[in-house]
Amino acid sequence: MPARSPALDATGVVTALSPAFPLVWHSEQLRGTSTALVVVAGELDRVTAPALRDHLEWWLSQGCERVVLDAADVTFADSAAFDALGAIGTRATDLRCRVELMPAGAALGRLIALAGRPPGVHVAAA
Repeated sequence: MPARSPALDATGVVTALSPAFPLVWHSEQLRGTSTALVVVAGELDRVTAPALRDHLEWWLSQGCERVVLDAADVTFADSAAFDALGAIGTRATDLRCRVELMPAGAALGRLIALAGRPPGVHVAAA
């Protein structure tokens, strides 16, 4: 069964579970702004990264000018996580949107230290 597209509730909050557990996220459009905050927890790998990429792509399609990704609680990240972030960063740049990664937790931080900053993603200093 295909994943259902996210929808904003009356308060502007979107909560979605990845169709590829064990990754979960909570996202919302910050009131009075064109900024989406996406808080991610769990394992970000070749199985779960495409679902997160699709969710972030959905936010870009909603006209957000800024997507802030809080990945402090990501416990595992592999090259698919890097690729997904790079794809979203590149797409956001094309749409004149900014993707910001808040200081990453240990797992994603190690990946970025090894691979560098994903294209189009602004990484906050720890």
